[in-house]
Amino acid sequence: MASEPVHSADTLLPEGALDPLASPVLQQELPGITTAFDTEAMRARLQAALFADNRPPTITECEVEQATYTPGAGCTVRYILTLPRHEPNTTNTVLVSAQLFCNAQESAAFFNTHVAPLVTAIRGRPEVNWCDQPAAHVEDLAMVLFAYPLDGELPALLQATDNPYMLQQIAPYLAETASTVAPPSTCHTELVDYGRQRRCTLRYQLSSPLAETTTIYGKLTGDGSGMLAEAVSNALAVVGQSGITGQHFGVPKVLAWLPELQLSLLETLPGQDIISDLLKSRLRGKPAPAGTLSLERTIEAGARIAAALHTSGIGLGPRRDLSDELARLEQAIVSMAPASPELSALLATWHQHITERAARSPALPLGFNHGDFTAGQILFDGENCGLIDFDSVCQAEPALDVAQFVTYLTVGGQKSKHSAEETRAIFAELTERFIQTYSAAAGYTTNTALLQSRVSLYRSISLLRRVIRSWQKMKPSRIAGALAMVQEALAEEVN
Repeated sequence: MASEPVHSADTLLPEGALDPLASPVLQQELPGITTAFDTEAMRARLQAALFADNRPPTITECEVEQATYTPGAGCTVRYILTLPRHEPNTTNTVLVSAQLFCNAQESAAFFNTHVAPLVTAIRGRPEVNWCDQPAAHVEDLAMVLFAYPLDGELPALLQATDNPYMLQQIAPYLAETASTVAPPSTCHTELVDYGRQRRCTLRYQLSSPLAETTTIYGKLTGDGSGMLAEAVSNALAVVGQSGITGQHFGVPKVLAWLPELQLSLLETLPGQDIISDLLKSRLRGKPAPAGTLSLERTIEAGARIAAALHTSGIGLGPRRDLSDELARLEQAIVSMAPASPELSALLATWHQHITERAARSPALPLGFNHGDFTAGQILFDGENCGLIDFDSVCQAEPALDVAQFVTYLTVGGQKSKHSAEETRAIFAELTERFIQTYSAAAGYTTNTALLQSRVSLYRSISLLRRVIRSWQKMKPSRIAGALAMVQEALAEEVN
């Protein structure tokens, strides 16, 4: 039986359905949610909770940096606070998180069990000397506050940011590298990425008495995913050096895996993510920066790297097939139904549409995939390429990586200065270039139709997941944009 036509979200969703903060169920579930997004109210709350009563107002600005709602598990809101420095006309910014629970009993239990021990451990650390107490329980809001690097869900972050401790951990591995002339005597830690729960990327600057500085990256995970990092890095180094698909690429060498912290230590890989900037220039009608590769060449390089991964024969990573993707997607849709029933119902309809199409499409053989293959994972240093972030490697259809790349290549279309038709034409040309280059490099020259069919399925799943993630991130504008992309993708399938 043919699927029903894809309906517009505009005609099916009532006003306010795309705004998580407008959900009565969410407001009832989390009594502190409204206050948490009122930055002026939170400025006062944070002042009262983190500073002594006799301290004058210290927090001059409070900004929501990001938020993540997890159905059934509460919501975490992260703030950037601006504080005055001792020097005239200067300010300092700090990071503070608020974790919201259903009731005061749950928040008190979390504070006492997961946060209070960390407060004891961080006492005397310079990172929290800006406040009188780095954590607090706000009972009436069922909220737990904690200043970075405290994190009740990622407790190892406290040790991973302890400079003297990390100097001791890293120094032995640097001694084994030829690039280090003298052993480091100091370590300085910088936060790079703290976007996902239970994951964090850190940068360690280690200096020696000879003023030599070495940069090491740390990938901190709370789910054990970094355990494969060294084996994956070693295997991919061989693949990247071979240039078997016409594209050489480097990968960061893993110096060590510290199981007690679930922390991978990696050497620095030279280069920058330039695809995103090149794409922005194209969409805004501006010339590309002088001396850089063209957008087309970078897209082709990414396609050949993907082909190298998929034809490598590397057997590392868990199985992740289409049925797994559909099952996880369905679970996510069901979990958000209490807080957003109308949106969940619409996504369930679209999920059924994708499931029906998947049943009529034969699967491609599973093989090694990056698992999070987006433009931001490819670095360019002149003509040289590098590939980073192996936390999500898996055994999957090649369409998974291909779909992820082309999906996230097109999510910035709403900021285009071109007409909608011109923007679609730009994305269509880039997508076609990627898939054709990939197909030739991976050996799909006679079977591109099946590959494109599977990519279409995985792309629809990625877009639906983006809708859900945008809702959980409490970003209504992004939800609307993601919905529009889903509708367009599914309409193309019907046609």
